[in-house]
Amino acid sequence: MQINHLKYIIKVAELGSITKSANELYISQPSLTKAISNIEKNYNIKIFERTATGVSVTLQGKYFLHYAKNVVQTANSLEEVFQNHTYINQSKLLIATQEFDFIPKVLLNMYNNHRDSALEFELYQSHRSNVIKAIQKGNCNIGLLVQTNREAKPFSWQLTSTNLELEFLDSCGVYVLLGPKSKFYNATSLTFKDLEGQSNICLDIDEITKAEWAINDQQYHVNINSVVYCNSISLCIELLENTDIVLYASKWILKYFEHTNIKVFPIIKDSTFISNLVYIKRKNEFLTPIELKFINEVKKCLIS
Repeated sequence: MQINHLKYIIKVAELGSITKSANELYISQPSLTKAISNIEKNYNIKIFERTATGVSVTLQGKYFLHYAKNVVQTANSLEEVFQNHTYINQSKLLIATQEFDFIPKVLLNMYNNHRDSALEFELYQSHRSNVIKAIQKGNCNIGLLVQTNREAKPFSWQLTSTNLELEFLDSCGVYVLLGPKSKFYNATSLTFKDLEGQSNICLDIDEITKAEWAINDQQYHVNINSVVYCNSISLCIELLENTDIVLYASKWILKYFEHTNIKVFPIIKDSTFISNLVYIKRKNEFLTPIELKFINEVKKCLIS
């Protein structure tokens, strides 16, 4: 079986006509018919049925086409990357991310491990919706962000509608951060119920996050009418150290607060609220070697 023969079958399925497909493929109709027949005999299947207007795809053919398209796409990617030798100089990282404390360490490790290479880092940090848009528009190739189990459905819909896909990296529970002016500063443990009615910082400003907080207003006693939405760690530190506001956060930003007067408490008695760290990319696009190394470095940092 040749890759070109798979392309022939995909074209016939697309046009619904062997004659039209032969013309577009610049081959004779008998040659096209023979190529299809050989594949059908080889796999003992029937891909097309003749109709009054051309051909239609059989049920077996639909299954075959699904795999044929994947094979052709992989072959095209191999040719693009290796035949053109584009992989040799692929040392540019285009990363979009929410703010995470491990990113500098990841990039430092990559630099130390590739001192003989000309690396180029382009790091775009913003709130989650902008990270998604950056990947969708092709401005960046990998996006790192947090998705909670409470927002799994709308988040999945958002990715599907923008032709993106995600891969899981890590998960954690919820932490609450507060400063010296909080009445809970000297507490030994805290629950969502304890913090009922407190003003909150939401370290993101996209619509899904706001919808999630509206749900939390009912389930976790969050004061939805007193929320500061932002994506600035420095502003969070100022607010936490000088007011009684609190911040709910994941473990992937806690290092930013280590040398401050801010205390960190894990929220206890709530195993249903989980934050997931994921990376997103465009569907059916392969990561370059340098991008794969970046993801591997992220995984190493998360373990250490």
